[in-house]
Amino acid sequence: MSCLQVIFPHKKLSFRILDTVRLDIASILGLLAYFVNYKFENIASSPSAILLDVIAISALVIYMSRVALGYKQTWDRYQLLVNKTLYEKTLASGFGSVYFLLDASEQQQYKEAILVYALMLHSEKYQVSCRNTIGDACERFIYDKFNKKIEMPIDKAISTLLRLDLVSEFPVEESTELKVVPCSRAHVTLKQRWDKLLSQETFFHIDIFEKDPLTKPLGSEKRKLESAKIRDKHPERLPVIVEKAGKSDIPNIDRRKFLVPGELNLGQFSYVIRKRINLSAEKAIFLFIDDILPTTGALMSALYEEHKDEDGFLYIVYSGENTFGFQTML
Repeated sequence: MSCLQVIFPHKKLSFRILDTVRLDIASILGLLAYFVNYKFENIASSPSAILLDVIAISALVIYMSRVALGYKQTWDRYQLLVNKTLYEKTLASGFGSVYFLLDASEQQQYKEAILVYALMLHSEKYQVSCRNTIGDACERFIYDKFNKKIEMPIDKAISTLLRLDLVSEFPVEESTELKVVPCSRAHVTLKQRWDKLLSQETFFHIDIFEKDPLTKPLGSEKRKLESAKIRDKHPERLPVIVEKAGKSDIPNIDRRKFLVPGELNLGQFSYVIRKRINLSAEKAIFLFIDDILPTTGALMSALYEEHKDEDGFLYIVYSGENTFGFQTML
């Protein structure tokens, strides 16, 4: 059950209607039949009545135990179904499990951002204008709608909205005030942003060096000069080298070097790689940076600053589900 709460925090495990009817009706009818047919006898008039009462009560206890076991077996069957679903979702891969959890966590973060945005659209109704009031409003909303008390972290949600240009923040006296973008304008902004990220102009093909990127000589002056030249010409872009893992059966990529917008996240860049190698949706792909499997929501700019090589390039290795770690790939 804990796995379900972590991966699907907004869902609850419940019986199907057919199982509920079968279990509840059988239990109720059995109890009614017991109480209708059982007659309590006076001990004085019938000395054996106490023995019959003991037998009847024992039968009732046994029946109730069977009913409870029936409910438990059905619940266990549902749990097994959940585990099987999670197993299939992760494609029996250890890193697939981690990747699936990271994706679920990232989805939860965007749901928080959507909730904050929705409440800010009705700022007069929910009385939200700054970060503190937004957090309180979200907690009240969840309690009113779902009767659940939570502590709503809104810093990342607001940062996401600011990054997507759906909210603007400006100083007012000793504090800051947030202003939300209307839905019609937000739709246009997001559409333009998505079209820009996936347009052909977004990614530039860089001439491939003669030497393989995975066997690069650290501190190569040629590459340092090349990356510096690229950053000077395109300061908002990041030079990235993409290479397939050695023992992976995943297709080769047609272009290995890209100039990537810093505002792109790893999940979006993973989508671009999928398209480049024509990988079907049901197959998994994992992106490694310095032996690490980063979260799909990590911004490329942050990954570049943290993991860029001495030559100024960010090296990303992609692999399929048949490899279980960077060490086994090489």
